[in-house]
Amino acid sequence: MGKFEGCLLVSDIDGTLVHDGKIPQPNIEKIKEFIEHGGKFTIASGRSYMACRVYYEESGCNCPAITFNGAVVYDYKNENIIHKVKLPDECKQYLQLVLERFPSIGAEVHSVDKIFVLNRTDIIDWHLEYESLMAKDKKFEDIVDCEWTKALFASYNREELLEAFEFAKKLPFEGAYFLETAPVFFELTSKEASKGTALRKLAEYLNIEPCKVFAIGDYYNDIDMIKAAGISALAKEAPEDIKGLADYIACGCSEGAVADFIEYLEHNMDIGGN
Repeated sequence: MGKFEGCLLVSDIDGTLVHDGKIPQPNIEKIKEFIEHGGKFTIASGRSYMACRVYYEESGCNCPAITFNGAVVYDYKNENIIHKVKLPDECKQYLQLVLERFPSIGAEVHSVDKIFVLNRTDIIDWHLEYESLMAKDKKFEDIVDCEWTKALFASYNREELLEAFEFAKKLPFEGAYFLETAPVFFELTSKEASKGTALRKLAEYLNIEPCKVFAIGDYYNDIDMIKAAGISALAKEAPEDIKGLADYIACGCSEGAVADFIEYLEHNMDIGGN
């Protein structure tokens, strides 16, 4: 039996597995070893499952992936969704309220397989290009009857973004969850959706014991996943105020944080043996 038999390792993409759009070679090599020794490896991201595909394939994932910050768990092998949480219809008005108060904030709405731009800005154009996404410009009333997975708000102006984020968190409605996903983004999704919830769903689907679930991330939207894992890590660049939540602080993303975490698991934990 391989030393990682019955184990699941899940990694965030941007800032953890991927640096400047590329996977550092040490990560690719150690992930391959992890899988060869019986482990299951996959990714967890705020990206859509379409945008995750390139990194899913390049990193050699061998089980379904967590996408849309936990709103969708997608099985690429069989091209089907195994878990989905939609944004409640009554929460869609949040987007309008935020844009009315902050009209210069960029905004996108994501369904499972489509992306709509509600307020196109420079950062929205950059985001779509960076993730190789196709999107259509729409008005709120054009898409209000669609099934939403999440809404994304974006600004290069950090002060403006934080002000909008704080405003959004105080809106008096049920069912919504606002989460800062990068220094230039925050998102609106269902309170029932998180990387942590999706991680538990995936582990159950794969019949993985909770103590053999490992996760590594680098930002606030990874907190639930870090807490849900049996053993967890954060990349060195993670905000200082969340580093205490992880069992291990890995090296920097560009150096191969995922590879470093796998080495930590190999050398420090008794997780099954041979």
